[in-house]
Formats: sequence, structure tokens, C-alpha cells
Amino acid sequence: MEEEQKDHVKKQQAHEQRKKAFAQNLSSMLEELDVNHTGFVTKNMIKHVMGDRRSTVHSRLTVMGIDVSIDEMMSMVDKLDSGKQGIRLKVLGKAMDRMSGDATEMSVWEVSTDMLHLASETRAHLDKIRERANRIETRIDDIIQIAKSLPTVNL
Repeated sequence: MEEEQKDHVKKQQAHEQRKKAFAQNLSSMLEELDVNHTGFVTKNMIKHVMGDRRSTVHSRLTVMGIDVSIDEMMSMVDKLDSGKQGIRLKVLGKAMDRMSGDATEMSVWEVSTDMLHLASETRAHLDKIRERANRIETRIDDIIQIAKSLPTVNL
């Protein structure tokens, strides 16, 4: 039993080392995308580097077990991009880290990202509904005040 535990610990340590090396390689590769050295990348930067035949980014991703097309990369970028400065390299790195390994992990990431976007859209819609409800309430109050100020008619 003790041998099994030692073997398990060794496997776990080896897995952690591979994961750390993968993260370092991914980080190094992502720095190639950051042509402005800002810590952020834009969709245009990624499209340019991924489409450049001289770039090693796509082949390095494939060697790392991330076989992603430019279209798939752009889809992921669309989900991550807040529209301000672009995407933080760390955020892109975490997303790409999930692209390696089992497809189920990538699927879970896609679903969670979609859910975050849906939650954000839902909050925005709820805010609009609240604004409209407040305007309607104000109009109703105004109508009630006008109605109260009208003379009563006896029939």
C-alpha cells in the first residue's frame, strides 16, 4: 500500500511539473503575440501573428497539444475581449491552457464563458426593464395626480 502511495505522489509531482512547463511555454509563446509589450493583445494582433507564415506561434501551439485554427482562436478572443485595451495575456493563457487535454474541459470552459456573457446580458436587460418600470410608475403617479385634480362630476 505504501508503494502505491509513493507511486501516486510521483505521478502527481510529474504531472505538476509538466503542467508548470506547459504554462511557461504557453506564457513564452503568448509574449510573441504581444507585439506592443503592453501585457494585452488585441484581436488584430492575434490575427496578424496567427496568419503570418513566418510565425512559430501556430506550430508551437500544435506541439503543445493545442490544435486551434485562426477561426477558433478568434471565437475565443471574441468571448474574452472586453473591448477596452484587448485581452490580458494571463487571461488568454488560462483560456488556452484549457484548450489542451480533454475536449470536455474545453467544453466546460466554453459553457462557463457563455454563461458569464449571458449573465452580463441579463443584468443589462434587467436594468433596462427596471428603468422602464420606474418611468411607467412615474407616469401612473402623474395620471393619478391629474385625476385627483379634476373636478368631480355628479350624475
